[in-house]
Amino acid sequence: MQKLHLDSKKCMKFSGGISLLITMIVIIVGYFLCDKFLSLKYHKYFYIIASFLIILELIEYFLIINLRFKRYKYQVTLERIEIIEGVIFLKDTIIPIERIHQIRLKEGPIDKRYGLVNLDILTAGGNATISFIKKEEGEKIADFLTEKVNSIKRGEV
Repeated sequence: MQKLHLDSKKCMKFSGGISLLITMIVIIVGYFLCDKFLSLKYHKYFYIIASFLIILELIEYFLIINLRFKRYKYQVTLERIEIIEGVIFLKDTIIPIERIHQIRLKEGPIDKRYGLVNLDILTAGGNATISFIKKEEGEKIADFLTEKVNSIKRGEV
């Protein structure tokens, strides 16, 4: 099984940092709006909700991202693709190559910064994604799967 590159963790942390920053901005704006429009008896509810959100974001940033990175694995063989992911509960997705209909590489702005892509695998029964893989690796896997799927369609199994 192949583990994710260290740049994947950096990308996850960067995205988590942006999420934390946005949450903090919303809470700060909410604090000023709360001060302006709500009576003092409702302030404690705002503080409770804001504290809860900050705690959740910090747990996400310091714990969940690390666990997700540690537990994420994938494997591409001649017969199948296997993806293991999850934080508390592990999900094991197995896709036989003959079931694949389409393969797509997706790259967002944060992924691009770290040289990462997401490989979407579409089948008649659903979709799966190999996330946070290096661009070169993703292109190799996509080329391999495309060739393998085309040879199956031509009957060259």
